[in-house]
Amino acid sequence: MKLISWNCQGGFRKKADIILAHKPDILLIQEYEHPDKLIFGATTQKPNDKYWYGDNKHKGLCIFSFCDYRFNLLDSFNPEFRYYVLPFRITGPGHHFILFAIWAMDNKENRKARYIGQVWQALNHYTSSLSESNLMIGDFNSNKNVGLER
Repeated sequence: MKLISWNCQGGFRKKADIILAHKPDILLIQEYEHPDKLIFGATTQKPNDKYWYGDNKHKGLCIFSFCDYRFNLLDSFNPEFRYYVLPFRITGPGHHFILFAIWAMDNKENRKARYIGQVWQALNHYTSSLSESNLMIGDFNSNKNVGLER
């Protein structure tokens, strides 16, 4: 299985062929505009499954499957982790696991829930899902300065 995560920094429709040339089975894109804006060319592989989540039609998180893998957002999804930690059940030929799709970012209302802090809080919330096979992938937006008081 080839799984790719990429923060495309918007305008994915203009950049899609760059990443699709790598032929991912599952593709996770951060800062992805609503999928209605993407028009696949005649020679561009179309996804078999997709899920987009965002509160801004210009930037959200999208997951695609270009093979027999399917995904469903877990019932335990908590929209409080809107900047974003989305738990998906991935099923496919001979595989099933939980994938945490991540696009961590600043949270001006709650400093403890910014960047890697929100990932930590989400994983504590999803503890019951951590007993299965798991994969955390995405843009953690973390560095040595995140969380330091200025």
